[in-house]
Amino acid sequence: MERWNLFSDPPEEYHSYTVAHDTFLAQLGATLWGSMKHIVAPSMADGAYHYYEKISFQIYFITQEKITNMKKLPVNLKAFTDGLSSLAVTSQKVMFSQQMLALSDDPALTMAFSVARRAAAVPLLLINGTYRLTTRPYLDSSILQRQLQKLSDHGSLKEMTGKQPSAFSLKGDLVEAIIDLRRPIKAAIAATAEHLAGLLPLHLVYSQAHETAIEDWSWSVGCNPVSITSQGWHLSQFQSDAIARSYIITALEESILVVNAAIHLLVLEHTTKQGFGLFKSQERAMVDKYNSVVTLWRRIATLSSGLRYGEVVKLLHLLEDSSKGFAEHVNATISLLHPVHCTRQRKVELELDLTTVPAFLIVFAILWFLFRPRRPKPKIN
Repeated sequence: MERWNLFSDPPEEYHSYTVAHDTFLAQLGATLWGSMKHIVAPSMADGAYHYYEKISFQIYFITQEKITNMKKLPVNLKAFTDGLSSLAVTSQKVMFSQQMLALSDDPALTMAFSVARRAAAVPLLLINGTYRLTTRPYLDSSILQRQLQKLSDHGSLKEMTGKQPSAFSLKGDLVEAIIDLRRPIKAAIAATAEHLAGLLPLHLVYSQAHETAIEDWSWSVGCNPVSITSQGWHLSQFQSDAIARSYIITALEESILVVNAAIHLLVLEHTTKQGFGLFKSQERAMVDKYNSVVTLWRRIATLSSGLRYGEVVKLLHLLEDSSKGFAEHVNATISLLHPVHCTRQRKVELELDLTTVPAFLIVFAILWFLFRPRRPKPKIN
């Protein structure tokens, strides 16, 4: 029986042993690296995903004829709302608003719905490892967005979110979400997860070698909404952590941009004798606000390294307020340093050098030539 030591080189005389040892290490490294890319830290969709304390979902039920009771709809509303609620991270509040729309009552909506119907050929992975193309109907909701927006302006959602400036309203702007119209819950939750936090299917990752997205169907696992090979719509803890990381990265990037922009404004200001005293009076408060932002950066980095994402997302709103507070204080300080406000001397100081006197003489000569008195010419008939 052979014994392998993974952390030391094998003897050179055992050639077959060395090949097996290296092959095993290569496969082990590929598996660990694949789990890091697909499970632990999966790729996210390109974009900025801001963290909101409140998320409002407005759900539209579009039917051919008018239906008064939602229980008659062939959709499990509770399962759908539970799936959407699972997208929220710790400290986020979720609100729902349902609205029934009948195509028979709105000709414009009927036309928009008819034009928005699409069909796509989607590959389906079979048990034997082969692929088969299936036709999947879906709605291009960008076409419905304008018409639904007109309807939502008169609904209850506007009144609900009008007093909540920190709420994110998710309506009908999920562009080209491929949805099986017979079982829309799974695909709708998957499209919402991508739109809300950039969550992608586990088998889809970014390849640095190819500089594009690649698919590895062996990682299409789990009973979750973004898994094409399953029918469940429950998020795993790994995916919840991925959503939290997406919020954290966006919050840090936005905070860094705000702070750097404020510092750039200070760099552009010129140091003057009159403004030095005013700047010193604002320096302590400005440094304190900057230090509070840096302290939050370090605390977020420390908590994230310990995978304590639930505690981190609670600090994102405070980080946003601290960054904006620093930028506002910088703008107020710059307004005080402006020469119009800080100049106390009304006299104008002129610097005389060797070129000043000739310049005055040239200007005087030009003015005399233009405005010198002219002799009247006699008129000859």
